[in-house]
Amino acid sequence: MNGSPLHIGMIVPSSNIAFETELARLSIPASTAVFHMTRLKVTSISLQAGDTDQFALGPILDAASLLADARVNGCVWAGTAGSWLGLEHDLAISAALTKKTGIPATTSTLALMAACQFLNVNRIILVTPYLANVVNQICTIYSLQGMEVIAERHLDISDNYQFGLVSKETIVSLICEANTLGADGVVVACTNLHGASSAPQLRSRLGIPVIDSVAATIWHSIEMLNPGYGGTPEFPSQLM
Repeated sequence: MNGSPLHIGMIVPSSNIAFETELARLSIPASTAVFHMTRLKVTSISLQAGDTDQFALGPILDAASLLADARVNGCVWAGTAGSWLGLEHDLAISAALTKKTGIPATTSTLALMAACQFLNVNRIILVTPYLANVVNQICTIYSLQGMEVIAERHLDISDNYQFGLVSKETIVSLICEANTLGADGVVVACTNLHGASSAPQLRSRLGIPVIDSVAATIWHSIEMLNPGYGGTPEFPSQLM
């Protein structure tokens, strides 16, 4: 962007308390990108209609309009609901965000898919805080993208705020417990978990990529606006 930093707008679930913390820990240089946040009302994660309705297009577009007032270069829905609602849901959101704001847009689920493709990760260990039926739906959605979940761990929680209280040590323990031969990588599917800053040490320990939702979202948002930047050796190794 002519030597100027990218300005990227993030729509974050309202009860998310981990995203900004993990973003700060990643220490993305301000000369590379500056991130601007707004919130979308999300408090509970389940397959019940009242919870899935939180991800309707209207409120997401309203949030994007606020970010557009800051003249951001790109817009991101920083939630992983597409992992259980389907990629078509997030592709529609991305297209609608661009139509509404006139700038490039993406989502955290699309970022996870892009990261897995970039790192040739097809057989995955899945770690989430979600309920069992949500996890089952995620496995189905991912299988449609050619990704096989060969092992998983979940915490069986529905309160989104509680996700952010899960310790880094618990996340590391879940990943190590689920580690199994034949996995191409680990996917931590939730932007309200403190997994991003643990990913590099876990990758060294396990010998496979650890793709955290926060890290993948940041990587993909920068790559979306500055193609090729995410293809340098330094950036993926820092984030994934």
